Amino acid sequence: MKKLLLCLAPLLVSCSQPPAPSLTSPSPTAAAELPHSETPPDKGQQLFTQTYQLLPSQFQARLNCNSCHLAGGTSSGAFALVGVAKTYPKLDPRLGHKITIRQRINECFTRSLNGRPLDEKSPEMEALLAYLDTVQAPPGKPAPVPGLIALAAPPQPADPKRGASVYNQKCVECHQADGGGQYVDNLPLFPALWGDKAYNDGAGLAQPKDLASFVHAKMPLGRTRAISPQEAWDVAAFIDSQPRPAYTGKPH
Repeated sequence: MKKLLLCLAPLLVSCSQPPAPSLTSPSPTAAAELPHSETPPDKGQQLFTQTYQLLPSQFQARLNCNSCHLAGGTSSGAFALVGVAKTYPKLDPRLGHKITIRQRINECFTRSLNGRPLDEKSPEMEALLAYLDTVQAPPGKPAPVPGLIALAAPPQPADPKRGASVYNQKCVECHQADGGGQYVDNLPLFPALWGDKAYNDGAGLAQPKDLASFVHAKMPLGRTRAISPQEAWDVAAFIDSQPRPAYTGKPH
């Protein structure tokens, strides 16, 4: 109990959110100026894996596309993106109408990255689309399951108090006691899970059912399925009960 209280103490500090930084428009030539390659897919891959570093004024969360879409969007159970772009336009259940792939990318920018949408005709958008068109399964492996692998309802109702214990046992080493993650040169080594650097409350992972599915399939990183279904539901309830930015668009 003493250890749990010590680990949770920094969470009280994170409840006081600093004022949100103002957002400015990204440079219209940002994608064209990306280093190392002149090919659009490579520019898009850089944006996908270094989103915050390359577009810091576009959003408030210190996350990359790759923070949720693991392994460049090729990992089953982690919002895999192989072939997904070709399924659009399609119905978005959250919005209740059909959307294009450009609009879906901007849903990620405004929710998961807690920022503003890209201009749909911007070089950044074109680069990301070019990358998505090239995302393939790793050589010799089957195509990953797109999206998430839904986790069945738990035997017991999800309990954030039990989830706090799971977090301190299996998550805190990487994501820290205050949920703030670990960063190197503004790149998320282990991304923030709550607080001002995390996804907002309109993101998919702000729904415990989605977060539980992600956690059970992929966490802790490198030790897949080390968290039981019940533990995944409990820790998701705990994480999503913590303070995070509010989504300012249409309600979830």
